[in-house]
Amino acid sequence: MSVNVRIPTILRTYTGGAAEVPAEGANLAEVIESLEKSHPGIAARVLDDQGKLRRFVNVYVNDDDVRFEG
Repeated sequence: MSVNVRIPTILRTYTGGAAEVPAEGANLAEVIESLEKSHPGIAARVLDDQGKLRRFVNVYVNDDDVRFEG
């Protein structure tokens, strides 16, 4: 599934300044993997050493704030 990901200003250095980029994936893990392939380094900024979302990362799906655990 193709999705559009809005990139916060602080992470736009990884996307060449783009505020929104396309990604592929059926779930959040796949979308982050897709982002990492297209924009190396971005995953390390949003995932911790165990591969979980860092506590300060907010994810919005269709403008709804969603917290992913585990």
